[in-house]
Amino acid sequence: MKEHAQVIFLIFLCVGFLLLAKYILKSSPAGEQTAEPNGTVEEQITEPGETKKPAQPQQPEPSSDETSAPEEILPPPENREGTVYVSGVSTAWGDRPIRITLRTNLKEGETVNIDDWEIEGNDGKISIPEAVNYYEIPGLNKSGPIILEPGHYIIIYVGEESPISKNFRLNKCTGYLNDRGEFEWQLPNECPLPEKGDYKHLSGECQNYIRSLNRCELPDPNVTNSFIGEEGNECRAFVNSFFNVKNCYEYYEDQGNLLKNEWRVWINYQNVFDKNHDWLKLLNKEGKIIDEYTY
Repeated sequence: MKEHAQVIFLIFLCVGFLLLAKYILKSSPAGEQTAEPNGTVEEQITEPGETKKPAQPQQPEPSSDETSAPEEILPPPENREGTVYVSGVSTAWGDRPIRITLRTNLKEGETVNIDDWEIEGNDGKISIPEAVNYYEIPGLNKSGPIILEPGHYIIIYVGEESPISKNFRLNKCTGYLNDRGEFEWQLPNECPLPEKGDYKHLSGECQNYIRSLNRCELPDPNVTNSFIGEEGNECRAFVNSFFNVKNCYEYYEDQGNLLKNEWRVWINYQNVFDKNHDWLKLLNKEGKIIDEYTY
């Protein structure tokens, strides 16, 4: 009888422990448990009404090759429309020729060779001739294909011969050519002039003469020979050493900016384009239209 009572007591004791454990679990917040690396358990709480989303796999970052747009492949400048274009036409009047100006629209570092290119109008066409890139005074000045760079432009005189029998690219010393040919449109005079401090030691008369000289003007020997004595010798030595073609080329070559962006070309074809109005087409050597212009 005593043993039976002990068994009943143990049963009630186990039931009590089970009810107590159930009560503790109900009173704690619901959630998930995840094991930390150290073996402890961390509970992840989910708010009421919230559904936990499964972890998404991490997507790899796109490479630079995948995000960059494919590079545009352009045709070479000689075959690309607009790389050279007609920027203006001055119609002929009197004995003056038609004047056509071509300009470039090139990307940095590009060049375009316009050898054998043509300008065609309604009733005829002309071929763009060769020209001298580096014109020397004096020099052999061999002509070659015109190769244009960004910023270059060409003035073409149609119906007139070159006053010096050459087409050429201008430089800062070609102003000296104005005294060697009758240019309808004078070449720019950009030859250097001395600083006042360079000749302040010379006589006042000599200084007056130096200041009277224009750019690209050669001194008059009749004037310089009129200066007498030692002062006259010093004056002549300075004037003759500075105001000459050789000094001009050396001056700008030392600065690295002798060549200009302007070319001048003469084509002695008469009555090719209409003096009043015409439709011009600039054609490359393959006959493709690079630009059109009406005036």
